[in-house]
Amino acid sequence: MIMARAEERKAQLLQETIAYSEQRETSDTADLNRFIQLFFENVLAEDLLQMSPSDLYGAALAHYKLAASRENGAVQIRVYQPDIEAHGWHSPHAVVQIVNDDMPFLLDSVTGALNRMGIGIHLVSHPVMRVLRDDAGQWQGLSAEGRRESFIHLSIDEQADTAKLEGLRGHLAFVLQNVRAAVTDWQAMLSQLDKAITELAELPAAIEVVERDEAKAFLAWLKDNHFTLLGYAEYSFANNGSGAEAKLRTASGLGVLRDPDTKLFRTSSGELASLSHEIIENLKQPVPLIITKTDVRSVVHRTTHMDYIGVKQFNADGEVIGEKRFIGLFTSSAYNRVPGDIPLLRHKVSQILKKAGFAPDSHDGKALLNILATYPRDELFQAPSDTLYGNALGMLRLLERPRTRLFIRQDRFERFVSCLVFIARERFHTDLRREIGDLLAESFDGKVTGFSPEFGDEPLARVHFMIRTTPGSVPQVDIEQLETRIDQAARQWSDHLHEAILAHAGGERGLKLWDQYRNSFPSDYCERFHSSLAVHDIDRMEHLAARKGGIGVAFYRNVEDDEATIRFKLFQRDEAVP
Repeated sequence: MIMARAEERKAQLLQETIAYSEQRETSDTADLNRFIQLFFENVLAEDLLQMSPSDLYGAALAHYKLAASRENGAVQIRVYQPDIEAHGWHSPHAVVQIVNDDMPFLLDSVTGALNRMGIGIHLVSHPVMRVLRDDAGQWQGLSAEGRRESFIHLSIDEQADTAKLEGLRGHLAFVLQNVRAAVTDWQAMLSQLDKAITELAELPAAIEVVERDEAKAFLAWLKDNHFTLLGYAEYSFANNGSGAEAKLRTASGLGVLRDPDTKLFRTSSGELASLSHEIIENLKQPVPLIITKTDVRSVVHRTTHMDYIGVKQFNADGEVIGEKRFIGLFTSSAYNRVPGDIPLLRHKVSQILKKAGFAPDSHDGKALLNILATYPRDELFQAPSDTLYGNALGMLRLLERPRTRLFIRQDRFERFVSCLVFIARERFHTDLRREIGDLLAESFDGKVTGFSPEFGDEPLARVHFMIRTTPGSVPQVDIEQLETRIDQAARQWSDHLHEAILAHAGGERGLKLWDQYRNSFPSDYCERFHSSLAVHDIDRMEHLAARKGGIGVAFYRNVEDDEATIRFKLFQRDEAVP
């Protein structure tokens, strides 16, 4: 009912806006009014109702004028802070207005860029209209026979600095340039993927048949809506005496790799480079594919580190002479499929089960398969089978005895450390997550670049942290000691009290006292006194119980007190001290 009333008010507001438009002198009021209706049609009512008819008219008219002249393939961008005197309409927010050919990834790429810059978004309008233009790109009107054009209007955080507004406009132009390149070259990149599949069938005998077949199946699987292609380039490799040297094949770049100066990796000095040491070192391995992450984030579709699929090219002697490089993002369907249905991953899963000695239909086999199915998918793609085996077996043991555990995978070229932390679900909260992240970053002398909590039906929560590290500067870390520090950080006051009671009173009596006093201490007591002191206070309460009542007194000093200060506690069982 409330939503229905809001929609009714929105419809009334748009009628008032169109009525306001009809009072103004314009060359084609009917076309403009149709534009206004379409422009705000899908905007949330709660956002639209904050504006007046005159300001809605001003926002739509400004966008209408921006679109008046635009050649096919061009993009119009305006970023400004509306002002009555300068623009004829007002908004408490800055405004982004874009006119472009309609294509995928426009809105999510633009909003992703704003989110990465920490700029809040207060209103979103993204209609797609059919626009008729003449040969010079001049607006002729809205028409069913026109070309589909995208209109993006965003109200964002107020920006008083004109230099920042211009900088934002420049960055959005860069983002949209990359979107256009990726979309325009998509079919050409798909053709290169087909060629790569064909070439894999002709690999030399030095490459194992199972590796070849799994690689072919994996590339075919990527095509089946499991990978968003964003860029492609080809490299030739030669040994210059000091190691592998890569050379970009002229004019091979497509999508976001059209620009030959595009860099994807950071060197140990922090500079960007076309290749990482990981890729170069991997060239020596007799496997046809390289799967990893780039060091730079995508500006198209999702603002995450891009996925890198390198398809090696071999000569007749089995030596690597080149690479077909595909850059993009695994789709949501790739993350939702079970590993047994995914080429390469199914081979890893089979190897792990075989090494563990579990039949797939056994209890442990089913549990292990579930662990691998819920394992962070990027880790499954990138981690070696031996690492996955060790971590998965460790996680299997947690089903038998839940406890705090840490499993890591350190990138062998020291770009990052992947940390899987298991913690009691009832103890997990935001402050603890931050504290654990700080511990990991401090230990590996790095920075937390991402985290992902996972809550299943088990008593343990899992948090996946990614720690960005500096190659050549990652300290040696005692994982068991770090695990202990995480466990201590996760422990609550009551956990320490439980341990202290058992240590002080022994097993049987300690458990009895724990059951009796576990919920007896209010929060202000827990904040002021350590659990070890609570054990002595329990002794005093037990002494009063033996005396069958009365009041007990204990005098004490805190370690920081001077000799002139003395404190005391009063004890009385069953009721508060008056």
